[in-house]
Amino acid sequence: MAGSILAGCKTTAPQETSTGTSTGVSTGTGEERRKLALLRATQVEVTRKLTQKRDLLLSMPKDSPLTRDVSRQLAIINKQAGDIASKVFAAELALEAAIAEDLNIPTHKDNAEKGDAVSQFTLGWAYATGNGVQTDPPESVKWYRKAAEQNHVKSQFNLGMMYYNGTGVPKDLTFAYAWWKVAGSNGHAGAGTNLEFISTSMSPEEIVTALNLSKQILADIEQKKPTNSPLNLPRK
Repeated sequence: MAGSILAGCKTTAPQETSTGTSTGVSTGTGEERRKLALLRATQVEVTRKLTQKRDLLLSMPKDSPLTRDVSRQLAIINKQAGDIASKVFAAELALEAAIAEDLNIPTHKDNAEKGDAVSQFTLGWAYATGNGVQTDPPESVKWYRKAAEQNHVKSQFNLGMMYYNGTGVPKDLTFAYAWWKVAGSNGHAGAGTNLEFISTSMSPEEIVTALNLSKQILADIEQKKPTNSPLNLPRK
């Protein structure tokens, strides 16, 4: 994620129970939580500086020496924002690994194949993090997508993260924005923050395209269209 702007960038770990199935969630370790808290505090500060510098640049005349200097400063802070976002994401994955040491993968696979959205989400998360299975990003995307298309909000959010990072699918900010918009429309608390910051890396035209995609995805979900809908496949 280096070089990208994103605050509050995190996946959502299993915290639900499928019928007759426990996800084995624990609280994680204090050390991992402290490390993540420090990184998030740093991220907030970098984001604050980024916003201030961007607002300053927008208020300045074009092509002046001072404007060019501020633009260079903004590029440096932008790089810092991307670096810290990467560290936060890695720390969140480490914490998620600590709180899911006892996933019942065979049962989740059976339930997921039968169409259970919670188990599909849990498999998506397991394949993304390597908990109970070999890490397999494309397989993670597959299960997140199946659950997301059943309107599983956490899967919608995490699918956006996969597109943002280019994990298991080609990196695509338009699809990341669209899936986070869908998740936000369904009440995911973290989606709004991510949308705010990803929008700084997108053109107005890309945002309009993403908004239209999110509307079509929501319509497809409501109409229960199959998972091979061209809107939801990675673009080449």
